[in-house]
Amino acid sequence: VVGWGWNYYGQISVPSGLEQVRTIAAGCNHSLALTEDGAVHAWGWNNEGQTDVPQGLGRVKSISAGGYFSVALKEDGSVIAWGSNEEGQLDVPEELK
Repeated sequence: VVGWGWNYYGQISVPSGLEQVRTIAAGCNHSLALTEDGAVHAWGWNNEGQTDVPQGLGRVKSISAGGYFSVALKEDGSVIAWGSNEEGQLDVPEELK
């Protein structure tokens, strides 16, 4: 993974040793990577908890990064969101939990 552009908050400072990346996502000032083993890695600005990947999160199929929040779709179809909930973006509908 290679990052470029504005790096004021470390959002393009890819962690060393990050390997076997399946996909990446970019938020406002943070970045996410999903590795082949279903693990999520995050870096950059963490002013709203958007890079605090929930402990025990695994078996992730897909990721997305918003302005100040992050979302993961797990293999079982459930959705996990973390970071800012200022506009209700973490209020995952019950049927998706």
